[in-house]
Amino acid sequence: MHGPVLVVKAGDTLPGIAAVCQDYDAWFARALVGPTVVCQAHRGERPPPPRDCHAAVITGSPHSVLDDAPWMRDLCDWIRRAEEVGMPLLGVCFGHQLVGHAFGCPVERNPRGWELGTREVSLTEEGRGDPLFEGLPDTFFVQMSHRDHLSHGLGRVRPLATNGHSAVQALAVGEAVRGVQFHPEADPTIASLFITARAQTLREAGLDPEALAGSVAATPLPARVLANFQKNFAKRG
Repeated sequence: MHGPVLVVKAGDTLPGIAAVCQDYDAWFARALVGPTVVCQAHRGERPPPPRDCHAAVITGSPHSVLDDAPWMRDLCDWIRRAEEVGMPLLGVCFGHQLVGHAFGCPVERNPRGWELGTREVSLTEEGRGDPLFEGLPDTFFVQMSHRDHLSHGLGRVRPLATNGHSAVQALAVGEAVRGVQFHPEADPTIASLFITARAQTLREAGLDPEALAGSVAATPLPARVLANFQKNFAKRG
């Protein structure tokens, strides 16, 4: 039996999204099997010592790693301790970028701009053999909502998935730390709301939010990423 998954909340989603679909922690509570507990890291709450956690997920966020806020630096220290003790950890979107940043990868504004809606990613050679992607095809569709990204792997950060927009769409550090730039917890409603909530910003960037929202499609395969994380990484207890 799995112990509870610690959901490390890295921000509050945009109000227009929360009014319809609740917030990041609720999305993971629905998508994961078994109980979850929440740490509000962006509000200064410190997560418990990694040795005391069965597994943890770091959520997405409207914040940017480039802000280098004190709570982000504290969370980077916690991520490194988690890796040292072998605690299973999955970073998602902002969380993925923060994991990369914690191990020396530069986070930058993507010169290609926003990556939103339903997009395709492809596994690297290492990704095809990684337990996080067990049972998944080499290429599959996911839900995206990000402007920052990790431009390349570096040192201990090993890319597991990629596409033409961002080179590091998934990563591995050590045996038990993983990250995905996409949102495996997001359904099409959430993905569409990511777009409509930022409509004015997107128009100013030369994008068509209505067209982007209209192209969002169901993506059932990424849910297996969360299932694989619990099955193949999370401690039993």
